[in-house]
This record gives sequence, structure tokens and C-alpha cells, in this order.
Amino acid sequence: LYPHRLRSIVLDSAYPVRAPDAWFPTDWGTAWNSIDRSCWRSPVCNALGGSASARVKQLVTALRSKPISGTAPDAYGLMHSVTLDAPGLMRIIDNAGSGGSIYRELDAATRAWQSGDSLPLLRLSAEQDTATQDDPEDFSWGLYQAVICSDYPLLYDLKASRSTRDSQYATALANARTSRPTLFAPFTLNEALDSQMYITPLDSCLPWPAPPSNQVPGKPLPAAAVFPPVPTLVLSGDLDGVTSPQDAAQVVAQFPDAVHVILPNLTHVVADQDEIDCASSLVRRFITNLAPGDTSCVSKVRAIRTVPAFARGYVQLAPLISNAGDVTTTDDRRLAAAGLEAVGDALARYWPSLDNIGAGLRGGQYKYADTATGLAFTLTGYKFTDDIAVSGSISWNFDTSVISGKVDLRRAGVLVGTLNLRWVDSTANATATVTGSIRGHTLNARRVAP
Repeated sequence: LYPHRLRSIVLDSAYPVRAPDAWFPTDWGTAWNSIDRSCWRSPVCNALGGSASARVKQLVTALRSKPISGTAPDAYGLMHSVTLDAPGLMRIIDNAGSGGSIYRELDAATRAWQSGDSLPLLRLSAEQDTATQDDPEDFSWGLYQAVICSDYPLLYDLKASRSTRDSQYATALANARTSRPTLFAPFTLNEALDSQMYITPLDSCLPWPAPPSNQVPGKPLPAAAVFPPVPTLVLSGDLDGVTSPQDAAQVVAQFPDAVHVILPNLTHVVADQDEIDCASSLVRRFITNLAPGDTSCVSKVRAIRTVPAFARGYVQLAPLISNAGDVTTTDDRRLAAAGLEAVGDALARYWPSLDNIGAGLRGGQYKYADTATGLAFTLTGYKFTDDIAVSGSISWNFDTSVISGKVDLRRAGVLVGTLNLRWVDSTANATATVTGSIRGHTLNARRVAP
């Protein structure tokens, strides 16, 4: 509206004003393809061979005939009865684009289910389905709905009567089932609708009031609108299934002087996840010089470190790797691995958590609090496996990206080990150094950080 007042524009995780398709297919395509993309980039997952998405497809097929049920902790750490069906799994995958632990855990949770352990999947479901009461100052559902019904392309005409809208909507669904059966593959269109994904709020505007006579729903700008020819920087995460890089490319095409920088391994809103401040440095240079300059830092954004395996007992975990001076047994180092995995599991809960306290996968709890430089976690009897309870303190320094701490390990209430842990989280394939004592044996070991 006021291009003469603009010097430059920075857009993080953008989508075009004139979206070309009411189904937003590029978003779902990015969400699904990122299952494999995040696995390929994780040495732990890549070493398994096969395809992560193929394993998830097997889960989809199984859930269609028999949903899984059980009890799992939600995003507040409260235990709930959970039933996961195919639409629920689709909702989990769709939410992966918002960041958090889903791509980190989905393949391992699927493999655990194949081995008879459904709890990791049920926890992912419980965390996504936790009821929230958002403060409108943080997120207004009313404003969100108003934007959808005013600006988004719809499958019906809001200027028509309700009965006509319903008829148009039904026709659009029938056409999609016939002409676009793979729109949300491997899920069906009905499963997509039942999932209530944010990219298919397609019926939520059916009861919306008719717009003013001078407003055309789904076309927020007049056809002759010209985007301002000022320097424009568009940032995207290549795992973003909320506003995909393809969406952002359409934005770039709308602006006469735009540059698009895609950061690998990041999801929606890259500035919130970028541990090495690559995006921030590009923005600062762009604001100063009207150009992002050297963008090679994007190659240093670390890949998601996927969970090696969920296990009910510590003996099922791969042992840590001995360093010089280590005198522990293989069984000792498996026990230490249970402690390291518990710490990583608790840290990963920071993203989906809706409170500063939560439950361990198989028991215990964690708490976290803000510090001057990041977060401080306290674990109390936290269980990644059924047989090892982990307690202690972990510090996450956002300035240096160093994670460090000390935890005790107990088995059946008996102290069996003490671990000191440290790694630089922003480093690609960061190595966690773990020292201490297991059953009186000196421990000095390492493993890819959780």
C-alpha cells in the first residue's frame, strides 16, 4: 500500500498472497518428503538402510485396519488415554513442519511399534492432540479464521448462500477424489479431512458471513497490484511443511528484487531454530547492505540427530564407544547409553512442551527454567527405558550451544552410575563426551549426541 515508505523487506517462512491451489499441496509434499530427507542426513538413521517413509507407510496401512491405543504423556506431562489411527498419524506428520521432536523420533517410534512397543508413537500423538487455550496475544484463532475466510482460496463462493456453498464444497471434494487421488499420498483425501490438518481447514468458512460487496474472497489484492521493487530477502527451511520452500519461491516471483535463501534441516520460522545464527547474520547484512552477502553458512546448519532406537530395557541399546582410560564393560556402557538417551529425550521435550514441567517416556519427570544464557533442566527419576531412572541437572547454553550436566543412574532404586555429559549441540553430528563411573568402573566414552 505504501511502497514509497519501504527501504527493504525480510520475510521468514513466507507464502504467496495469491496461493494457486486451495489444497496447498506443496506443504504436504514437503512434510512427507522430509521424513526421508531427515533420515538420509542422520548417520544413525541412514545406516539402517531401507526407507523411513516406507516404514511409515507400513504403519499407515496397519492403522487403517487396527488403530493402536494406550496411555501416554501429553504436552503438559499429564497421562492420557490415546488412540492413534491413520488420520491421527497424518496430523503428527503435518505438525512436524512446525519444528520440535517429530522428525527426530518418528522413524524410531515406528520401528519400536514394529517390535511391539507403541508408547513412543502414542506419546507423539498425545503431544500433538493436547488441548490448548491460547492467549489471543500469542495466537488469535479468531484472527486466523478471519484471514482464512478473507484471503485464502476456497472451494466455494462466500458470496453464495449457505446451501450453495455446501453444494459447491461437496462437488469440489468429489472432483478431488476423482482427479487428484494422490493429493495427500499415502493418505486418502478422507483421511486428510479427518486429520483436521491446518492445511485443510476447508469447511471452516462455510458458516462465515458474506463479505462486503467490494471484497472478493480469496483475492486479497486486485489483479493489477504491483509488488514494490525494493530489495527483498526471503528465508525458508527445507523441512518446512507449513509454508514450504516452493511457497516461498512463488513469493520471490512476485517481488521484482528478491533473493531466496533456503536453510537445510530447519522447519517453520528459521530464526527460531538456527543454532549457529546463520539466518540472523544474513538478515543483519541484508539490512545493512541490502544484500545477504556470503550465504555459505547454510551448509553448516546441523542435521536433525534422530533417535537410534527406543528400548524398554537398557540392554537393547547400543553401548557407548570407549575412549582412552575407559575400563567399563560393554554392559556398563549400555547402561550409560540409557542415561544419555534419557537426557536427550528430556531436552527434545522442550519443543512440544506447553509447560515448564513434563513426564518421562516411561516414568519420572523433567522441569526446565530460563537462565541468563538458555535453559536449565532438572530430571527426577526420568526413564527412557523401563529399568533405568535418571536424575540430575543439565544446562543448555544458547549462546555457545554447549549442553552439559551431571546425572545419576538408578536401577531398582539402587545407584549404579554417575555421568558427566557434554557436547556442542550446533555441531553437525556432534559427539557427546560421557565420563564418570558405572558400577565402580571408570567411564570415559563417547557417542553421537542425542
